[in-house]
Amino acid sequence: MEYSNTHKQFVRGIKLPTIYTEEDRGLEKCCCKFVVWGSNENDPWKKMKTSAWWRDSDTVRFYLVASDGAEIEQTTQSFVDQTSAKYCTVDWSTVLNDSGSGCYKLNIDFSIEGIEGTVTWGEYQLFEFSLFLARKYCQFRTILNANQKLDGISFIGSNVVDCINFEVDFFGDRDPGTEIDNITYETRETKPVIRENVNKYSLVTRPVSSCISNKLFDVHLLSENNLFISDFKPNNHIQYLNKNVIVSQVETPQYFNPYVKVKAKFEDKFKNSVTVNSR
Repeated sequence: MEYSNTHKQFVRGIKLPTIYTEEDRGLEKCCCKFVVWGSNENDPWKKMKTSAWWRDSDTVRFYLVASDGAEIEQTTQSFVDQTSAKYCTVDWSTVLNDSGSGCYKLNIDFSIEGIEGTVTWGEYQLFEFSLFLARKYCQFRTILNANQKLDGISFIGSNVVDCINFEVDFFGDRDPGTEIDNITYETRETKPVIRENVNKYSLVTRPVSSCISNKLFDVHLLSENNLFISDFKPNNHIQYLNKNVIVSQVETPQYFNPYVKVKAKFEDKFKNSVTVNSR
């Protein structure tokens, strides 16, 4: 008599989040590093934060690796609406005070069904904030609080903060788009009923590499729940610091292979530039 043993094998898959690093493709300029800064001052645009996230592993660990190889542990947090997914938020001001400026990698160790791995979320060049350093950059400070289908993670209730600096041609060019409603009475006198400025702003980046453009397209312009823009160019008509806006349009990018200019338009998050004649 012959016997046969049968057993079932279960394999649990994992969807890797979008990793914002750039491979070396043999170009003279490669291996994109994000420019970040910290400060002991309280202005939010001076105190940058970087978040990373991961879903559905048995274990996950977030940590920075300094240029001398020292590891700096980051606090792992669970998403409120999806506790199996984890994230960390690096406070660069704390890193600057504790470990100093320099080059850092943000790494993620994970294990699933006994298989272990490490990925680099991004590489960062950390400075102390100064207007001289910031003068060619624009900064997004984004609060993520929606269901992000791209990575399959619900950010709802977690209010995850992420910042990014990028070189910019310009941000601003305010168009007030004033909407006017007047009324003419029998006396032929015309009076205003309501006047409202629907402010619109334009953004055009400098040619940026894919690690920057992908993060702009797939996180900050796609998944923002609250977006604050700061522009540090000294020749701007108006200096915008921590300007609360909402995305109104992402325009067709302009490619200069292997770089790209990102173009977008924004409106005020709160439409309170209005005057009403109640009489």
